[in-house]
Order: sequence, then C-alpha cells, then structure tokens
Amino acid sequence: MNDVTPEPNTRAHQCRQHLAPLGAWPSPAPAAAEEKAAPPVQEALQLPDAGRPALANVVPMLRSGQRAVSRQNAGDMLGVSWKTVERLIDRGELRAFKVLGQWRIFVSDIDLYVARQIGEQKKRLGA
Repeated sequence: MNDVTPEPNTRAHQCRQHLAPLGAWPSPAPAAAEEKAAPPVQEALQLPDAGRPALANVVPMLRSGQRAVSRQNAGDMLGVSWKTVERLIDRGELRAFKVLGQWRIFVSDIDLYVARQIGEQKKRLGA
C-alpha cells in the first residue's frame, strides 16, 4: 500500500494533521534500515522440574513443523464437540498439551487416534 501525502491546504491534509496524533492515520512505511533491525533478545525461561518431561516431548514435534490445533478445531476434524475431545484427552486416548493454559493437539496425534479407531473396528468386525 502506497502512503501518499495529501497536498497542503486540502481537506485530506487537514484530516491527516488532525488524526495522525491520535494514531488513526497510518504512519509512513519504515525506512529500509528500520526493517532490518536485529531480532529482540529473548530471556531464558526457567521451567519447574515437573514441566520438563512434557516439554521434552512437545519441543521436538514443534521443531519438526507439526501443526497443533485447539480442542475445538480437533473436534471439527473428528466431527465431535470440543467436550468430547476433552473427554478423550482425560481418558488418555488422545495426546494433548497446554500452551498458556490452552489445550493443543498435534494433527498427527489426531491422525493416529483415527487410525487406532479404524483398526479396532476392523478387529471387532473380523476383517
């Protein structure tokens, strides 16, 4: 989007002068030097000992680029409600982890759950 400066003494120029201090007018694009600023330094996060085993399982999956979804999205994928997904997690049938208090489920774990369910159904039907 090009940032066009209105001509002085026009209605658009007056509006921009009035709205710019309020943050309602988009600021011009940053200079090239500003765009290539160094990434912010991240502080080390100290984890409680109890959380380390769970994180040890999740980090490699996240690094591999696997996608994690919410309970609602997992329910949509399975054709059930988020509450049913919560029950599957509570029973240990579906692996999940929390990020800032929100449950996340890897899509690959949903696929494994579906494959297990299909396998169990085939066994019951004698196929």
